[in-house]
Amino acid sequence: MPRVGLGTFGVKDKALCLKLFREALACGYRLFDTGTLYGNDEFIGDVIYDKLASQELKRDEVFVETKIAPWEHGRQMTNKAVMESLKRLKLSYLDLVLVHWPGVAKAPPNDPKNKKMRAETWQELEQLVSQGKIKAIGVSNYTQNHLEDLLTYATMKPTVNQVEFHPMCFQKQLLSFCKTNSIYLQAYSSLGSSQSKPPGWTVLFGSEVVKSIASKHNRPIPQVLLRWGLQHDCLLIPKTSKVENLKSNLEIFDFSLDDDDMSKLNGLNQDKHFCWNPSDIV
Repeated sequence: MPRVGLGTFGVKDKALCLKLFREALACGYRLFDTGTLYGNDEFIGDVIYDKLASQELKRDEVFVETKIAPWEHGRQMTNKAVMESLKRLKLSYLDLVLVHWPGVAKAPPNDPKNKKMRAETWQELEQLVSQGKIKAIGVSNYTQNHLEDLLTYATMKPTVNQVEFHPMCFQKQLLSFCKTNSIYLQAYSSLGSSQSKPPGWTVLFGSEVVKSIASKHNRPIPQVLLRWGLQHDCLLIPKTSKVENLKSNLEIFDFSLDDDDMSKLNGLNQDKHFCWNPSDIV
């Protein structure tokens, strides 16, 4: 599984998607992160299918991960969701499928239905792994409590927990728990998000600490934020809708942040979620 992939949330225009995904492959991206609610997996499938058909790419050279949406919880819906994802992506198997959210669509946060339904979802995903439809399974937006609950009944441990993770949302305890249990933490919104007001990326990019460290290393701010996540042993899926940012977001392996840099960035933590906070889901 590549350490850095392309996040695709919010990118739905067909022409832009096709251009972006083709250029991403040309730049060296081999992991694409999508989900039912993103509405762009069909376009990822188109691009990968063309590359496989022309033999420019082998199937095992690209890693596709998708997610079970909150309204797809439960055995029957999960099975249907995976089969439809395979069809849209034009693939015979999925590399990784995540449970997108620990709660069920329209269910109150404290509804016992959340716990029951996500267990059914996980059990169906395990069956789909045994059937060869999925190579690996994981979760997204799970807190430590959700993971502890999952580990009481899972026969297959989650390989990944994809969560919001950046200097202002430095989930240190969750990261430690994941490492202890051999679960990769995959960071989303490493560069902030446009979902909040003001947009999270403007808050992170406007931080004097972040700007000074970027200046010190003569690096763009996004590279510093991504390198911070990399040095915490996270997997990364930076999202961009701009082709010109693709290459730069991969150029984070030829420099390092020192201990002082990491300490200052860690110190920005405010437990600030620019996106969604799952902590109240039982």
